[in-house]
Amino acid sequence: MDKTEIKAIKDFMLPVVLGTLILEGVTVLVFLIIGKFDIGVICGALWGTAVMSLYYFMMATAVVRAATGDPELAKKRSAGSYMLRLAVLVGLMGLGLYLSASKELFNWIPMLLAAIYPRISIGVYRTVTSVRQMYSGKPENKDGDEK
Repeated sequence: MDKTEIKAIKDFMLPVVLGTLILEGVTVLVFLIIGKFDIGVICGALWGTAVMSLYYFMMATAVVRAATGDPELAKKRSAGSYMLRLAVLVGLMGLGLYLSASKELFNWIPMLLAAIYPRISIGVYRTVTSVRQMYSGKPENKDGDEK
């Protein structure tokens, strides 16, 4: 991978990881406020965040690789990448649920909430970027970056 591909992956991953961590922090605070906080809440939040960060990192690298190659090969890579990402997601979240149920190592609620937090983070990031671009008057390129 060259520097532009690495930058594209970093630019995509920053709002995903940062937003997920912030939302998991809010989840931990809610558990603290309602009196249900224990170390399993933090472990579950960290496990879910790590799994989803890995999932979105795998997706970002697959998209970058597909964009730089042959279109026919890109379709095959995308399908294979999706199946691999799905298997990793189900496997790691399944392991987390097993450890939650049998060993009580994780709290399953923040772990599973981490599965929806990246989408929320991406939506908020795109909205903020669009509003900022709208009020700054700077044109935006197709990747969402300002020119």
